[in-house]
Amino acid sequence: ATPAFAVGTDEGAKVTKAAVALRMARNLAQQKLLFMPKHELGVAFFGSAETCNDLQHDGYENVDVKLRGQLEPASLDVLRLLSAPPLGGVEADAVNALIVAIDWLIRRTREAKYGSKTIHMFTDGHSASMDDSDVHECVGQLAAHGARLLVTPIGAPTEGPWAALAAASAQVDVVPLSALARQCSMSVKPVETRAKVRLSLQIGPGLSIPVGVYSRTTRVTFPTLKKRSKPAAGVPEEHRKTEAVVVERTYHLADDPEGEEVKPEDRVKGHRYGQSIVPMSEYDEAALMYTCDRTLCALGFASAASVGPEHSVHHVEAVAADRGDAWAFCAFESLVDAMTAESAVLIARYSFRQNAQPRMVALMPRKGGDGRASTMDMQYLPFFEDMREWTCPSLAAPSPEQRAAVAALVGAMTVGGSAAPAPGEPAHELFRPEDTHNPALSRFYSFVVQRALKPGAPVPPAGPESLSTCQRPAHVEARLEAEKAAERLREKFGLKKVEKGQGRRKRFWREAIAEKRKEAGFGEVDTKRIKVYAKGEKKEEDDEDKVKTEGAADGDGAA
Repeated sequence: ATPAFAVGTDEGAKVTKAAVALRMARNLAQQKLLFMPKHELGVAFFGSAETCNDLQHDGYENVDVKLRGQLEPASLDVLRLLSAPPLGGVEADAVNALIVAIDWLIRRTREAKYGSKTIHMFTDGHSASMDDSDVHECVGQLAAHGARLLVTPIGAPTEGPWAALAAASAQVDVVPLSALARQCSMSVKPVETRAKVRLSLQIGPGLSIPVGVYSRTTRVTFPTLKKRSKPAAGVPEEHRKTEAVVVERTYHLADDPEGEEVKPEDRVKGHRYGQSIVPMSEYDEAALMYTCDRTLCALGFASAASVGPEHSVHHVEAVAADRGDAWAFCAFESLVDAMTAESAVLIARYSFRQNAQPRMVALMPRKGGDGRASTMDMQYLPFFEDMREWTCPSLAAPSPEQRAAVAALVGAMTVGGSAAPAPGEPAHELFRPEDTHNPALSRFYSFVVQRALKPGAPVPPAGPESLSTCQRPAHVEARLEAEKAAERLREKFGLKKVEKGQGRRKRFWREAIAEKRKEAGFGEVDTKRIKVYAKGEKKEEDDEDKVKTEGAADGDGAA
């Protein structure tokens, strides 16, 4: 549960700290609404003109607890509340707001069991003092009830008193604004790491190691948009059974589409072989199906240099020793150590379930560290039919000057850490997959929430966050400009733009009929006399037909 958002105000800047805090709180609530619907949250404002909390009679004023003081799953009402906050402008006390939030958290979670309890506070970086005894009392209450405090400083460096409090207590953590923005842009449901397949790695007769196969990468796609009936949506809910559109498919003979429907027992699948269709019944399919047991069987070892990234035809998975099995862990670690020392990979046959198509895989050792167990990266290998030979010939060897020009380009475009990180924040690696979120997914879900709040909302243009995700950084552009990399490449390689020649435009029947209809004065068109040239026919045929036509016309005129 995330029980409280505490938002401070600042009226001195053009974009106020309160506006930034509200925006981040909306993004956090939106993420929970879309991807964590079971998380319960509440909203509290401090520095507000109104006072509404359980401790207001004890002097805790200007703290306004919303949502009737309840914890509830994220909803559109929470987003509307954060879009229209109460009137502020009163001097804020972050410690008082924290005391109200902790008391609120204890009261609302006393009778229920929660996996985690967190207070996320958005406030100024200097809104607390380490000398305040109430701060240490709050930390003690957090530890006693198993709760955490996350503080995001707004408009201030992260080395303030909250950072010192986080260093002294495990219950408090400071989340920088940039880190929270990256976290809120995650457009996927968090999932627990579980083995998708648990089986034994067969090394030899009588020797097997219990292992689990885990997904390392899984492509996240856009959610499917279900077809709905617009007339059904206008029916009141008490009278509406469903608004889903039911698809009914019928089969008819190709030469008699209006005739009787072909019954299921009269239909059979077929494989086109040349000009004929070879029928294949469901019994034939079952007889041709490959039968095997679920297995991960070692076939042999190969040099690590013999398997490259071009041999991957599937997403990468990880193989690790079965959890809780000490013998399996010891045997798997020994195998990884031996493969690492020999620079070898294990070639194996893998079938994730019974009668599934077998795959050839390469298991690449990855030594663990910092308390993590060793794993093997499973790379799916292609068969001969999956390979595509490289048919392009090699080019001439580049000169030393050309190599130097390309080296300058690579040096200028090498991305390391961010050129100018925010004050108090460490430099992070650019384009790191773990920190780079899909901008299209983020924009899509933001628009879905916006359209839910306002049905007639137009599609907004892509924001700076979406545009900057997959663009070249500004400091890389500056280095390219300083090195004059483009000019050096053009000078050394003689690069020039090749204009594509204008080829023959493909004609279609509708164009030819329209052209003949114009010539015939809107009369009936004889389609048998229309010729539509296929792609690649010689232009001489057009010229020859044209000469014949002109000759015939001259002859008619003489007659």
